Amino acid sequence: MSTLPTVEQVRSWNRENIIAFLQNKKDSLDLEDRDINIIYNQRVKGSTFLDCTAAAFERWGIPGGPAIAIEKLINEIKGEQPVVEYYGGGKKIENERLKNFWKALKDTKFHIDDDEFFQLPKDAHFFGSNEKPSIIYIRKCYNDLLNIVLDDNIRRLRISGNPGIGKTFFGYYLLYHLALSNKTIIYDIHTMSESNQVILFEQEKAFYLHRTHDANEIRRYLDDSNVWHIVDGKKADEVDAKTILICSPMKYYYKGFDKYIGTTIRYMPVWEWEEIDACRVMIYNHLKESEIYQLFLKWGGIPRFVLEKASDQTQQNLLEEAIARCDEKIFNYIGENDIRDEVSHKLIHICTNPLIDESEDDGSDIEIESGGG
Repeated sequence: MSTLPTVEQVRSWNRENIIAFLQNKKDSLDLEDRDINIIYNQRVKGSTFLDCTAAAFERWGIPGGPAIAIEKLINEIKGEQPVVEYYGGGKKIENERLKNFWKALKDTKFHIDDDEFFQLPKDAHFFGSNEKPSIIYIRKCYNDLLNIVLDDNIRRLRISGNPGIGKTFFGYYLLYHLALSNKTIIYDIHTMSESNQVILFEQEKAFYLHRTHDANEIRRYLDDSNVWHIVDGKKADEVDAKTILICSPMKYYYKGFDKYIGTTIRYMPVWEWEEIDACRVMIYNHLKESEIYQLFLKWGGIPRFVLEKASDQTQQNLLEEAIARCDEKIFNYIGENDIRDEVSHKLIHICTNPLIDESEDDGSDIEIESGGG
């Protein structure tokens, strides 16, 4: 542990620093040069590296063994040391920070008709991680989607839309409303530092469950129709628990889920300028309105690139690279509801129809428009 860099040091690293670090750890991680080149080509810098998981590395083409080894190394750098409690031979891993977040979430005061921003109390951050936000912007569409999610007649729901528009934050907002109702929740999110764990929120406690060691325990919860199962950026199994799948429009995530009986599908729209600017004023007030408006004209309503990555020139160059790689085949995706690569979702935006009475329309129709200025 003494030879490892601090979180602050890693955050300041560029791509070259990451590669040098991995080269130094190459033998212990069982990495080959091609594996390290894959990470370099994915444009992983320090802050991104800390959020990487074994699942992400494997999706990029890195073998499972080294992928797990890198994830463990990242967790050592972050110094995550959960508390382990044993229950009848099995174990639930209760993280004090996670438990404190769960309590803070329940204590948060939010008025759905008046408030635009959801702010956790004191120094709390979502999931007890300083890498996660403490404040999120509540879009109008979040409340529209919330009404659909809370419909007792809907047992399986997929919420999709362009990457970078805040689908994960809707999951955070949903978690708040379920917390107020004392629901039991299995939360499975792709940004989990340990990809082999899920989170269990139950009454006043919050636990980590291991997919393998606690498989029977997890199955017991998912076989209960009163339990909520929130899956973000992963495949979702067919279970009795009410399941909300939040994912990008890639068939890898939803192909099987959409075939389950009773699955409902809704799309989250890209952002309007008024939403972008409101979020800028409250959360990104160091950014100038004129500069952000130009990025909005360039990217459209994708806040990941218009706000979060506004000052990251590497990320800003991605649009030009996407345009350069584009040809007429990209239009084959129009109407397919399947945006399958890193190029198309930067150039093609999913635009939803305005919410209308369910008796007139099912609300699932979408339109596709091209972006990129």
